[in-house]
Amino acid sequence: MVGLEQPKTIMQRFIGPKTQVIQPWQFGHGETKETWLWLHNLPNLTPTHIVPGRENRIWKMPPSVDRQKLRSKTYPGIAQAIADQWGNI
Repeated sequence: MVGLEQPKTIMQRFIGPKTQVIQPWQFGHGETKETWLWLHNLPNLTPTHIVPGRENRIWKMPPSVDRQKLRSKTYPGIAQAIADQWGNI
C-alpha cells in the first residue's frame, strides 16, 4: 500500500496520473489548497466535514522566513482522515 500526498504540482509528469484530488474544505478547514493523491492499494479518502468557507489563504500568504514551511504543512483534518481511514488497513 502506498499513499503519496502532494499539493498541485508538476510531479504528475514524473509519477503518473493522480488518483484523487482533495481540498481542505472537505476535511473541516475553510480554505482551498488543491492537493493531489497517488494511491496504490488504498481507497480514496472520503470527506469527513465539508465546510462552506473557501478562502485561498495559502496562496495569499505574504513573504516571510517561514513561508515555505507554512505552505507545505498538511492540514490536521486531512491528516486525521488519513489516520482514521487508512490506519487499520
